[in-house]
Amino acid sequence: MKKCPKCGSSKGVIRIVYGMPGFNLQLEELEGKIKLGGCCIIEDAPDLHCKECGHEWSRSRTQSEPHSQL
Repeated sequence: MKKCPKCGSSKGVIRIVYGMPGFNLQLEELEGKIKLGGCCIIEDAPDLHCKECGHEWSRSRTQSEPHSQL
């Protein structure tokens, strides 16, 4: 189970999905199952989001530094 490195929550961690979303992905975002990250796919972009504290991070990074919005 994924756990937020900032607040420790494991309930509110969801995937961030990039690219052009289809209708099903838009519904999943409305249901709070995923977060849409935008159409541009950036190599170092975070892929996990904590709904409890808003922290975003990448599973591929060894440290959980905050990701600045572009």
